[in-house]
Amino acid sequence: MYERFGGKMKRIAIIADNSCEYVSKILISWNDNDVPVLIDFRTPVHACVEMIDKADAKIVYTDKVDLYNHLTSIRTDIMVELIDSDIGAVNLPDIIRNLYKKRYDNEEAVILFSSGTTGGCKGVRLSHMAITTNAEKNAARKRVDNNSVLYVYKTLSHCASFVGELLLGLITGANIYVCSVRTMIRMHLENICKYNVTHFSVNPSVLHMIVINEKKRYNYSALEMVSCSGALLDKKCRDMAQKFFGCKVVNMYGMTEVSSLFSCRTIEPKKDPMVEDDFESVGIPLEGNKVRIWNFEAGVETMEGEIGEVQIFSLTLMLGYLGEEKIDIDREGYWNTGDLGYINSDGELFIVGRKDRMIISCGHNIYPEYIEHLIKQSGLVDECVVFGEKDELYGEKICCMYTCKDKIEKVEDHLRKECIKYLAQYEVPHCFRECAGFSHTSTGKIVVK
Repeated sequence: MYERFGGKMKRIAIIADNSCEYVSKILISWNDNDVPVLIDFRTPVHACVEMIDKADAKIVYTDKVDLYNHLTSIRTDIMVELIDSDIGAVNLPDIIRNLYKKRYDNEEAVILFSSGTTGGCKGVRLSHMAITTNAEKNAARKRVDNNSVLYVYKTLSHCASFVGELLLGLITGANIYVCSVRTMIRMHLENICKYNVTHFSVNPSVLHMIVINEKKRYNYSALEMVSCSGALLDKKCRDMAQKFFGCKVVNMYGMTEVSSLFSCRTIEPKKDPMVEDDFESVGIPLEGNKVRIWNFEAGVETMEGEIGEVQIFSLTLMLGYLGEEKIDIDREGYWNTGDLGYINSDGELFIVGRKDRMIISCGHNIYPEYIEHLIKQSGLVDECVVFGEKDELYGEKICCMYTCKDKIEKVEDHLRKECIKYLAQYEVPHCFRECAGFSHTSTGKIVVK
């Protein structure tokens, strides 16, 4: 049970770029039976304050000078300490690694803020048992051990980085390089070569930027696996990435609410190599996890290959959200993720989109993520987003906004022809609009407004 100052446990907010000091603050908090609250340092000051208050954190460590000045000038109830950030990549030293002590209890271990699966920003409470178990299963699936070299470049306030990379490395004894989030992609690629990194985790949008914009300047012979999560991965990008890095690119599926990883693409080939799916599989659930695809209208599980809502049973499910919001779990222990997907004959899970993004046009259910996937595969655009606009005739009109680095004559005509070639008539966007650029979340997803 959480108590304020004078009790057994304090919640301590850490709002900073990746660094050795960041990691040490987390580990020292745990050793003092306190709970780190990890907040992305790129979050605006007013939103940081809202999250600090929501978590009832009374101690704040930050490298944000504007946040430090704001809190020290108006909040006498909060103790604030300004910490330094490392520049570039730093090998996590033994003096910090040795602070880590593995725990399996169900006490609150960490609070992370997520907007990835269930709408608005929510504080997710995770236990020591959940994060430790998930990291161990993650390591087994990725084949990480004490000979591995990990490179953490995504913010540690994101669950996939915190549990799936940092904690995984501490548990297995792998070598860990922690790098500033501000570092340019080209420098990350140089570091992967220089430090003989064996496992590199990336989201699809960054992977796409790498294979499209970067030349192969470095030798990645030490790389054993590139794992990809956070959004839909298209096969063209995966194939280009495997050629670029010279190793297997593995698709994964997870969320903060299940303490990071839920399923991972099997490394072994499919039983029937002639069977092709429209989407890239996110594999089979980790040991102890279960998934089912549910048709809510009929109140039954779907048939093989039929799209429905993804419901999961996980041994590493969160303790709950901050505040009074309840976890929507049925009597059998399944949680509805809000994702749409299907399971194929090999038992592999495929994610096709989000239920809250589904477009209903002329009575048809349209999955915008699939249309985006097809348009990006064409190579005509850099990024795109498909969404519905209210329309008297269609109910919702299908619209596509895109960015295009190279000027192509009549690009919209080309995009329309590409869609007509592969999509049903009712799935083809009614309009295409070029824009200057998109906003992105901390995990690289396009912000759909």
